[in-house]
Amino acid sequence: MTLVHTDIRGRVSLGKLLQPERDYRVTLGSHGVVVLEPVTTITDYERAVLANADLVAALDRGRAQAESGQGRITQRRPRSTN
Repeated sequence: MTLVHTDIRGRVSLGKLLQPERDYRVTLGSHGVVVLEPVTTITDYERAVLANADLVAALDRGRAQAESGQGRITQRRPRSTN
């Protein structure tokens, strides 16, 4: 257990206790209990992609091809210096 002390404005520093770059759902329970629950969030765009089964299948095929070294690699043409 770790004891923390609030500052004059009621704040505590949890940086050393929590995972960096992570989202948390905060719930204030009875008797002032604060619960921080780690969550994974996705954007509306990601949700729309995942809802499209054909698109998910195409992404899976592309990932499998890339992992096996298949696929087409193209090189950019050099820019003209006009």
